[in-house]
Amino acid sequence: MIRPLTTLVAMTVLVAVRLPAQEVRSPATGFTIGGGLLGTAVSTNFDNTTVTENGGGLNLELGWGFTPRLTAFLGINGSTIDSDIEYTLGQADLGLRYLFRGTDKQARPYIEGAVAGRQISADVSDGFDTVTLKASSAGITIGGGVQVFFTPRLALDIGAAYSFGSFSDWTANGVSFPYQDVDATSTNVRLGVRFWPSPR
Repeated sequence: MIRPLTTLVAMTVLVAVRLPAQEVRSPATGFTIGGGLLGTAVSTNFDNTTVTENGGGLNLELGWGFTPRLTAFLGINGSTIDSDIEYTLGQADLGLRYLFRGTDKQARPYIEGAVAGRQISADVSDGFDTVTLKASSAGITIGGGVQVFFTPRLALDIGAAYSFGSFSDWTANGVSFPYQDVDATSTNVRLGVRFWPSPR
């Protein structure tokens, strides 16, 4: 899904930058909630071999704008990854976002950084029994994007984020078992909206 979504994001950016200039304030302060679509790519390094798998999912985010430039956020993502054995990737990010340009601008680029927690889960069957395998990863997320404000309360959000860490703490049906750590990166391309109920 990441390639079609990347194409959609590129088309949306082109439309956004061609919008006529408008008198739209972009305070980006106070409580905010957002969500949208994700295109996800996961790359794992196992026995010196790198494998990249793609999928898609949804994103939900809550945040608080301390100033027109600085926002703290909690983001939760969920994606289904196409593989020989289909699996899900869940991720939570707690971080800060910094917006550029002034509040009199309709389009405001940003950069962000966060601490991340990720978990993969897959149901594996041999035709008789099904085992649920899980592994978790702590890591770091860095990213950036642009918010295009249509009103002071509503903005289109286009962004991408890159997360890295190692999956460990493997379990089968909730029972831990020894297995090597697996280095993995994940890239999320997102297209969504962001809403400020009461911008300050």
